[in-house]
Amino acid sequence: MAEYSDELTHFENVRKLDPEFYRIHAKIATSRHATKKHSMTALNACLLFCLSLVGLVALSYVLFDPMVKHIVLKKLVLQNSSEVAHLWEEPPITPHLKIYFFNFTNPEQVFDGLEKPKLQEVGPYVYHQKWIKEGVTWHDNGTMSYSTRKIYTFMPELSEGHHSEDIITTLNIPMLSSFYQMRDASFFTVWGLQTILYSLKYKPWVKKTVEELVWGYDEPLFEVASMTLPNPPTFDKFGLFYDKNTTGTLPKYTMFTGERDPYKLSKISLFNGEAHLDFWNDDQCNLVQGSDGATFSPYIQKDEILWFFNDQLCRSLPMTYSQTVHSKTIEGFRFVPREDVFMTPASYPANECFCTDPVLCDMIGDGMFAISKCQFDAPIVLSWPHFMGANQSFLNAVEGLNPREDKHQFYFDVQPTTGTTLAAKARIQINFAIKASSSFEEVSKINDTVVPILWFEEGLDELGDDLVSLISKAVTDPPRYKNYIFCVLLGLSTSTLVVAFVALVRVCLNRRAKDLSEDAISTVRETAQKLLHQPHRDGNNEFSQPMLPATGSNSGIDSGLVSSASSRLTSASHSRNTSAGSASTFGPVDASEQLELIISNEVDARTICSNASNSTSKAKKAKASKKTKGIFNIRT
Repeated sequence: MAEYSDELTHFENVRKLDPEFYRIHAKIATSRHATKKHSMTALNACLLFCLSLVGLVALSYVLFDPMVKHIVLKKLVLQNSSEVAHLWEEPPITPHLKIYFFNFTNPEQVFDGLEKPKLQEVGPYVYHQKWIKEGVTWHDNGTMSYSTRKIYTFMPELSEGHHSEDIITTLNIPMLSSFYQMRDASFFTVWGLQTILYSLKYKPWVKKTVEELVWGYDEPLFEVASMTLPNPPTFDKFGLFYDKNTTGTLPKYTMFTGERDPYKLSKISLFNGEAHLDFWNDDQCNLVQGSDGATFSPYIQKDEILWFFNDQLCRSLPMTYSQTVHSKTIEGFRFVPREDVFMTPASYPANECFCTDPVLCDMIGDGMFAISKCQFDAPIVLSWPHFMGANQSFLNAVEGLNPREDKHQFYFDVQPTTGTTLAAKARIQINFAIKASSSFEEVSKINDTVVPILWFEEGLDELGDDLVSLISKAVTDPPRYKNYIFCVLLGLSTSTLVVAFVALVRVCLNRRAKDLSEDAISTVRETAQKLLHQPHRDGNNEFSQPMLPATGSNSGIDSGLVSSASSRLTSASHSRNTSAGSASTFGPVDASEQLELIISNEVDARTICSNASNSTSKAKKAKASKKTKGIFNIRT
């Protein structure tokens, strides 16, 4: 701009001398700088647009996942009367309970100490479940309380046998539990119990139907136990699932709704109003944590621990990632119990707090978990089905077990984004520990052993199509839309970058063409300067002063002022030169017109150079001719 200002200042001095030339040169100078400014502005705008578009694509790709995550978390929050809450209260699923009993084929020989237990697996006996949420209460602190009543319906078409007809021989758990609890009792207490058992004609084993063993049968011994045992049962029937089907007092759960923290959604905070159980030896083992298994917290990672809490297990169960699975095209993470869950304190010292019964703890090994503390002090032991993962010595102590991971593995398949349980197989075996005691003749000869009673599978095979479709919208659709949007934006940005690159190349080529024509433009400038500085004839054929003074030979027309004239060749200048008559006599109008042609790109710079050169040559020849004639005349 400084050069531009200097030129205007210089020509301001000659404005009065020749206003027409001043106008032409000012137009050239203004046109040049306006063209430069316009070119740079257009180029900057193009680059800015391209960078903005690329930034938009990158920003959209980076922000898409957090935006979807925010929307999903907001939709998953449980709120009173919301659609998600309705699905939670009345889930469109059909969970099942499968029970496999171990039929005791040689009880007499076992209690005589002659043989080890021989077991025959029978079942499954299949029950469909219906979950009913009761006592749902919403709290202001982002939690809710509820109880779940499970109604079981026997499904004979899915079962191997009928639960009301099949007879199972198994241990007499009420009787043997009494023996275990009174093993150190006084002589008179033991004698009184023995008298009652003899009058009732009790044996250490019973024969009952599957239905009776599962849902309960009348047990007269409980009335006696209420008077003699330190921790007697509070019911008059015995059944392994007696209080689970429509009867009994339901436990009360309190869990987070996700309203204040979406990542705590479905996590249980209280059980029966308490944050800790009272079965074990310290707060860590008694801590209530995790989910009830229906759903888990959203956005689960493979390296995190999922906690599953169930009152039948009397503890929270840690689970770790095992593998990635698919259920009806939906990807899920399979979580299985951590290896140390059923380890003894000798193998895993952190489990020392679960050992509340030293006698029972000494009887069991790795792969077993004693829960007598939460089962009225009965020597009940949990394990995985068929002693899977237990010490080989326990497998060798009985006959009829064959652990297989594909049939007996405990697992949850969880959709990691929503935390929805896609499938579940909560497989647990219930065992009874028999301790020999000289106080009771019935168990005086038996070897200490852990005898399997039954194992069950509670869970879900797969979700219904409606629920799968709903989950797909939250899980599979966003990534697909993300790819579509990214492809569109990428294509748009690529096209724009190509267009910008082509435009940039054209600008560079034009500037190169301008540089290549610099020499020709210089010639035009010098010639124009000479024309403007030499005297010319006016209308009366008289010589007048030059249009410009002879100072500042290169301060006039710059190469950039007329560069556009070198881009093409036109015949306009030839027609003008021909009609002008003689090229040797440029008047002020002729010079102005030549400059106008340069500005308007109507004549090529080289044509003007050629015309100017021809004019100069003819002028020299005419002058030489006159001089020759003068000499000739003098000589003559």
